[in-house]
Amino acid sequence: MPASQHSPYDLIAKQWDATRSGFRPGEETFLEAFVELLPSGGRVLDLGCGTGRPNGAYLTRAGLTWHGIDASGELLARARAHVPRGTSELADLKHYQIPAGLDGVIAWDSLFHLERGDQTALFHRLAASLLPGAPFLFTSGGSPQEPFSDTMWNVEFHYDAHPPDQLPAELQGAGFEVIRSQLLEEPSGGRNKGRLAALAIRLPVTAPAS
Repeated sequence: MPASQHSPYDLIAKQWDATRSGFRPGEETFLEAFVELLPSGGRVLDLGCGTGRPNGAYLTRAGLTWHGIDASGELLARARAHVPRGTSELADLKHYQIPAGLDGVIAWDSLFHLERGDQTALFHRLAASLLPGAPFLFTSGGSPQEPFSDTMWNVEFHYDAHPPDQLPAELQGAGFEVIRSQLLEEPSGGRNKGRLAALAIRLPVTAPAS
């Protein structure tokens, strides 16, 4: 969906902001591990940053240079208020031109709104922009499922994800190595198919054998 169109999140921005202001169980330890891999003042791109809470606020408090993108103008308006030391822009994950030389990327609760083929393409685009050793922190679906649609606050959303056992290979093929992962939420039926957090690093680029 091009960012010039309205995002479904525009319709639920008020509810989302009210319910997603802090960390849920297990999340903050992944942010801590992510920050430990970054240089002081490092440039971090937040893909699908939402309202900027809690992740953008946490990262700027850690002294990092945070830039968030989101396809929802309503969420971004809140992000600018919640993360005044960061920057943000209206853009969507599928078409965004990722800047080079990033120190780290986070995609928290956003990848699964892309079709899995577009997720793989994004992995490759990120690998081309991240410095060797740079961390990539993200969440994905926590169980093997076919693409599906469901609702939040009576608004329909589309979801898709690589099966958890195939995800490391997808990332490795793009030039990443998963160094930590954890199932944050077990599948509970309906929209909740489980939720996996993973931390990967950009592998060094090796020259082809002569």
